[in-house]
Formats: sequence, structure tokens, C-alpha cells
Amino acid sequence: MRIVLAGAFCSAFLISVALVLIVRKAALKWGLMDHPGGRKQHAGATPLGGGLAIFLAVSLPVLGAGLLSCFLQRNPSLFPAFEPLREDIARAATRLPVLLKILAGGLAIALLGLWDDLRTFSPSKKLLGQFIIAGAVALIPEVRITLFIHVAWVQVVVTMVWIVLMVNSFNLLDNMDGQSGVVAFVT
Repeated sequence: MRIVLAGAFCSAFLISVALVLIVRKAALKWGLMDHPGGRKQHAGATPLGGGLAIFLAVSLPVLGAGLLSCFLQRNPSLFPAFEPLREDIARAATRLPVLLKILAGGLAIALLGLWDDLRTFSPSKKLLGQFIIAGAVALIPEVRITLFIHVAWVQVVVTMVWIVLMVNSFNLLDNMDGQSGVVAFVT
């Protein structure tokens, strides 16, 4: 899976550069701007939608790699891969159903964030939406944080809290233009 993931990472980086530029241009054209004030430290108005562009840039190559792996797993004669890559393809293909569920949760969080950018929810409404989405993701047994805990409802709660903490840690970093994207890239 190392080769599949490396290819997905490289293509995600290139796609993110292109999509951020496209989204920025569209946001400027349509007037979708975030204005400074309060906790927002950017000097001038900043285009909105970069988070959705980055989500798509990460998701599309990973999803493409998963779908390609599934296709190649079913049709091995089309790509006579050497043994280590064949093992990676098989592993990626078997993980595709879980990947689709995780990406659906990520899309829901990204859309909630974009909707909040455009409408500005109260913190309690935004948190409620995040917990609902995190709860749906945490119900997927293969996604749960177990921490050697064998009680399913505790795993669900720990996973929900972790997802909401990660989402909000990046949301709180988003007070300066580009800071969340740079931190996400480095981590």
C-alpha cells in the first residue's frame, strides 16, 4: 500500500495547488470573502472555500487509488504487477468500503465548514453538527479508536470526541490566511 499511498499523496499535492487557485479565483469572482475582524488576523479580505478545495484534492486521488486498486484486483491480467505492488493493490481494494465511509464523513464536515463560512452558525449549532457527523463516522467499527477498550459505546464516544477536537483544532488555526493548510501539510 506504500506505493499506492505515495502516488495518491503526490497527485493530491499537485491537485491541491490547482484547485486552491481555481477556488480562489471563483471566490473572488463571486464575492465569497472572509473579512478580518475579531479573532481573524488576516490583513484584508480572504477568499473562502480553500478547505473544500483541499478536501477534494486529498479525497479524489485517494478515492481514485482505491477504485483503481479494486479494478486491478478484479482484473489482474490488465496490469501484471510485481509482487509487492500486487499486495498493496489487494490491501487497498479490501479497504475501499471503509474509505468511502470515511470520505463521506469528511465531505460532510467540509460542507458544514463551508456552510458555516457562508452563514456563520453559533458555536453550539456548529458543534452539534460536528458531533452528529462524528457520531455517524464513529459507528463504523473499523474506524473506531479502541485504546484497548472493549466496550463499543466507549470507543464510539472517544472517536467522536477525537474527530471533533481535530476538526476544531484546524478551525481555530484558520484565523490567518493559509495557516491551516500549511499545518495540515506538515502534519
